Amino acid sequence: MSSLSRFLLLWAGLAVVTAAALYAVFLQADGYADPYYLRFTTPPQRSLILGTSRAAQGIQPAVLGEVLGRNDLYNFAFTIGTSPYGPAYNELIRRKLADGADSNAVFVLAVDPWSLSVSCPTGPDSLCLEESDRFTGQLRTVSRKPNFDYLLNYYGSPYYRLLLPTSREIELQDDGWLQVNVQISPTKFVANREEKLIPYRRYAKRWRVSDYRLRYLKRLIAQLRQRGRVYLVRLPVDPEMFALEEEYAPGFSDLARRWAVETAAPFLDLTGDNATYQTLDGQHLEQASGRGVSRVIGEWMLEESDRRLKGPS
Repeated sequence: MSSLSRFLLLWAGLAVVTAAALYAVFLQADGYADPYYLRFTTPPQRSLILGTSRAAQGIQPAVLGEVLGRNDLYNFAFTIGTSPYGPAYNELIRRKLADGADSNAVFVLAVDPWSLSVSCPTGPDSLCLEESDRFTGQLRTVSRKPNFDYLLNYYGSPYYRLLLPTSREIELQDDGWLQVNVQISPTKFVANREEKLIPYRRYAKRWRVSDYRLRYLKRLIAQLRQRGRVYLVRLPVDPEMFALEEEYAPGFSDLARRWAVETAAPFLDLTGDNATYQTLDGQHLEQASGRGVSRVIGEWMLEESDRRLKGPS
């Protein structure tokens, strides 16, 4: 055997060993490795919770399922930067849905002004969809374990972090819920809220609510209604965050009520209870408040279902 052949054989062997080791590491990735990854390793799903990070942390599938008496709810919400309503998120959702689902699925869509906004102050909205260049618009596989596409292209940390995560405070559960295990003092909460409000005040100056995104939300509702019932929810936030949202998009809940009538998707506005629930930073519900909100949503869904079955009184 020539020296070149031995060299190539050696490198081929090293490549095989490296690939096998990487595959073994990828298989070990769990809910601590990344706040999104496990959602792209689970099978196609039947009933979904959708929205941005408010829904990802605030709506707990296990609690909602307990109230509704079902175990098929899956949280497929991400962030304001990756899952605002629009063509990319709609397509990602379509590919995550199980084939041949019957008409008894349920879908909970969390809405707020930011999830329906674009960052361009002027110009065509279709050119301002930043999520199109992120995993929302680029990921080819959404239900494969290990998901090489995501880990090779969108995992932002060294791969050894899959085995040795930097923190145990955030854990993505098997049902898609993003569980945040932190306790904060009142002083820390105020600091978190002020830090969170800084970018949102900038957004309020530059962003605008988009009719283009709204059209895609309505298309999504129409598509999901072919599979089951669709429910719109506006989650509670800190009063200061709510005041900013009202300044940015006055009367947003009234608009959502109108959409609910147009799309036959009932709407629940929980912002009237903003002071009742605790957030970690002004917008993301802490665990106990998330449990309470999830239970309220579930009970409301049951009431809506009963009302629909009874028909007009």
